[in-house]
Amino acid sequence: MEVWGSRLECTGDIISFAGKNGDGGNQLDRAELEKLLDGIERLESEAQEDGGAAAGGYLPLRKWLSEAYEAIGEHGIGPERMLLTGSAEEALGLLLRAVVKLGDAVLVETPASPEALALLRERGAVIVPVACDRDGMLPDHLREVIRIAKPALVYVTPQFSNPTSTVWSRKRRLALLDICDRYGIPIVEDDSAGIVPFVEPMELNYPESSYKTSSLYRLRQEEQLTGAKVIGIASFESTLCPSRPVSWIISDPLMIMELSIIESQNEKAVLKKQQDQDVKNQRALYAILSGRVNRDTRDDEEISSFGWRKFVLSVKASYMTRRTLMLELLQGDEWEECDVQDPGGGLYLWVSLPSGLSSEALKRAAMLKGVTFMPGSFCYATSTGIDSFGDEIINESIRLNYAAQSEDRLRRGMNLIGEALSEFTARSSY
Repeated sequence: MEVWGSRLECTGDIISFAGKNGDGGNQLDRAELEKLLDGIERLESEAQEDGGAAAGGYLPLRKWLSEAYEAIGEHGIGPERMLLTGSAEEALGLLLRAVVKLGDAVLVETPASPEALALLRERGAVIVPVACDRDGMLPDHLREVIRIAKPALVYVTPQFSNPTSTVWSRKRRLALLDICDRYGIPIVEDDSAGIVPFVEPMELNYPESSYKTSSLYRLRQEEQLTGAKVIGIASFESTLCPSRPVSWIISDPLMIMELSIIESQNEKAVLKKQQDQDVKNQRALYAILSGRVNRDTRDDEEISSFGWRKFVLSVKASYMTRRTLMLELLQGDEWEECDVQDPGGGLYLWVSLPSGLSSEALKRAAMLKGVTFMPGSFCYATSTGIDSFGDEIINESIRLNYAAQSEDRLRRGMNLIGEALSEFTARSSY
C-alpha cells in the first residue's frame, strides 16, 4: 500500500493535500530568495567553521539549537545530546534501527502517522494501536496493551498529532510518562509537524490550550520521572524550510553516539552524495537562523533584510489564513454529512466522511479530477480495521494538509474534492 505523501503527489498539475510538509508559507519573493542563496553559498565557500562531518552533524547549528532550547526553558540539551539528520523520516528510521528488532511490538496512537507506520512496517515491527480520544492515549488501555504486547517502544506525536492535529492534555502526557517509567519503556516523541520551536507563544498567537502542555522531555525533568526515557524528534522541515530538510534527534549522549555509528555504517550507494547535501543544508539553515547570511562579512554590507523570527510569523499568518479558508470551504453543502474539528494549529485537518464512503474510493475519484489527499485508511495500524483485541476502530476519514498549497490552489482543490464527494452522495441516494 502506497502511503508516502511524495508518492501521492503525482506529476503534472495535480493539487495535493496528501503530503506531510507545508510549503514554508511561500513568503520569500524571488529576489530576496536569490540574495539569501547567494549569501549561503558565500558562507559555505568560506568554511570558517567546519564540523559538518563531525559525529552529530554541523556543530555550529547544534550549538544554536542548544541555546535556543535553553532560552525557552528546555534545559540540559547540549550539542552532545543532538544528532542532525536529513529529514524526520531519516531520524525515525535511525531510531528504529537502534531500538526495534524484527518482530518487536511498537505502540502507536489511533489513528497514527501514516509516514511512521510505513517505516515501522519496513522495519518488521508488530504495530499495536492504543485507543485515543481528543486528549491523547487512554491510560487504562495503554496499561492493558503494555502487559499483553510487552513493547520495545511507544511512538507518539502529542503536539498537533499526525494525522488529527490533536493536542494532548498535560494530564495524558504525564500519564504516559508515569506508565512508561513504571515499565521501563522508551518513548519517541515526534514533534516534526508540531509548533514551530523557539518562538514565544504570544508571538505565534496560537490558542491558549496549545500551550497548557509541555514537551514530554521537559515534563520528565519537572516531574523527576527518570525511568521514562524520552527520545525527541524535531524539525523545521515540515513547517518552515521544506527546501532545507534538516531534522534532529534529542537523546542522551550514549544513544547519540550509537545512532552516529549506525548512520556511518549506512551502505546506501548514494550515501556520500547525500551526506554532502545534508551538510550543505545544515550550514544553510544555520546561516539563516543565526543571521550570518544577512550581512557580507568582508565589507559589512547588508545583503538581505531577512530575519527568521519575522519569517516564522509570516509563515504562521499564511498557514492560519489557509486553515481558516479550508474550514470555511468545509462548511459547503457537499460536506454537510462530514465532520471536522479546528485544531487551532499544526498542518492538517482530519475530516470524517459520511457513513459507507471509503476514503480510498473517494481518493480515486478525486485523482481523476486532478486532486489528491491522504486516505484515512492509511493512518491505522491494521488494514482490516480491527485492533489487537478484536474491536473495530476505523472511522473512514481523510487527512488534508492545508499548509501545502496556495490559497487559489487550495480553493480549487477543495472544490474538486467536493465535486467527487457530491457524486458519491448522489449515487447513494438512489
